[in-house]
Amino acid sequence: MILVLPEGKNKSSGVREIYQVVSKSFPLKVSYITAFITRADIAIPSTLLMVWMVSVAHKFGYTPIQATARGGFIMMVGSLVGLFSFSAIGILLDRIGRTPVLIGTLLIAGVGYFFIAITQNPFSPWMFVFVSILGFGKNGAIVASNTLASDAAPQPMLGSIFGGLNTVGTLGIVLFLQGCGYLFDTFSSGDAFLFKGVVNLLGGIWVWAVKGRINADPHGEQAEV
Repeated sequence: MILVLPEGKNKSSGVREIYQVVSKSFPLKVSYITAFITRADIAIPSTLLMVWMVSVAHKFGYTPIQATARGGFIMMVGSLVGLFSFSAIGILLDRIGRTPVLIGTLLIAGVGYFFIAITQNPFSPWMFVFVSILGFGKNGAIVASNTLASDAAPQPMLGSIFGGLNTVGTLGIVLFLQGCGYLFDTFSSGDAFLFKGVVNLLGGIWVWAVKGRINADPHGEQAEV
């Protein structure tokens, strides 16, 4: 196998250089903001759903061990649906573009959170459907934001741009998981999931509102076409 490296001399980029590039590219700004929003969707459902099920297990006739097993099975089914969704997401990214997929999957993830928030029984069979909806939306939004960043990033700085993207995403995991955990303990499980669902929905609406600026950028949707 022959590896073809990008032309030009690559150099390590510092935080200042990454900031300058991102600040001048609207698609990169969108990818960073959506990464901040969506990366937390990896940790929040698995963490808070499991805590919720264990904490109310006695109300539904389950032991904590049975509740943990049920929660693990629900998350496993959701993960499998998410795994098989990657092929469909990839096709959609190529056929209809990065921005429409990002908008749609952010909204889908928000709807998944909303359904979980209004569910009174976490052991309900409907949880399999709701977690699967959330998993599809989460995976699609993450892949779409990554692909948008890949399109917009200067090739010599591609690694640095993705390093910054993952750093921002990790920061989102910490802050949103902490915030949702606080809502879970202070108010209710539904409030925690509802809050994150609203954030995802607002994120999707915002991307839809600024899609014209993404399209107008030389490295946005216009470049894909």
